[in-house]
Amino acid sequence: MIASRHYQLVFRKDAPAVPVGISLNVPVLRKRTLREAVLPDEPAALLGLLRTVLGLETPWPARSAESARSSGQAKAS
Repeated sequence: MIASRHYQLVFRKDAPAVPVGISLNVPVLRKRTLREAVLPDEPAALLGLLRTVLGLETPWPARSAESARSSGQAKAS
């Protein structure tokens, strides 16, 4: 969030009296999260599925082949 007291207007070079927007080179205030948002079960499942499809995370029960081999070797010895 940018506090309005930190707004810095940006003016056109060819018409210095005409503002074209605000500068993005201003301090940004960060607000602390009051509580974590809790998704209902169905949207949470869809979000998990979407993350898996996009490759952002692996499905929970899946393990890499290397970790499966290492746990198999630990049981064998």
